[in-house]
Amino acid sequence: MSDKPNIQDYDVIAPIAKGGFGEVWLATNVLGVYQAIKIVKWAESSKESHEEKLRHYQAEFNGIKAYAPISQKHDGLLDIFHAAIREEAGYYYYVLPLADDLVRGANIDPNDYTPKTLSNYLESGEEGRLSAEESIDIIQQVAFALHQLHGEGVVHRDIKPDNIICVNGKW
Repeated sequence: MSDKPNIQDYDVIAPIAKGGFGEVWLATNVLGVYQAIKIVKWAESSKESHEEKLRHYQAEFNGIKAYAPISQKHDGLLDIFHAAIREEAGYYYYVLPLADDLVRGANIDPNDYTPKTLSNYLESGEEGRLSAEESIDIIQQVAFALHQLHGEGVVHRDIKPDNIICVNGKW
């Protein structure tokens, strides 16, 4: 992961995930509330041309721009609390709810935090399996969220277990 970003009004604590479009960091806001901050850098991949990097960066930003207004309208969608562009530093960021801890749920210990993603949850369980009832429950919650997105004309193009998170006990 890259160096700890300096985000005004947030105490950025530790990196918690890295993906194709950036990094997610554990942070607290000025009120001491744990949140996640996704940092999207425009120059992440050295294999792409400048134009390709810029196109991917702008596409990700445009996706968040389209998503943010609907994020608070529907249950099951992650709220976007704040977003900002740091052009001089070559990134933008947005603030969203922190996933529950895999073991402690909403009781976050920043020194021993593992986000409750579906991927982490499956790995921690018995042989990576869920009961039929739990599988149906998770699938219904995710399908409902996707239905809400699609109803607003937004398509999530990266559905995978790492991107399905549990917040306040809800997937």
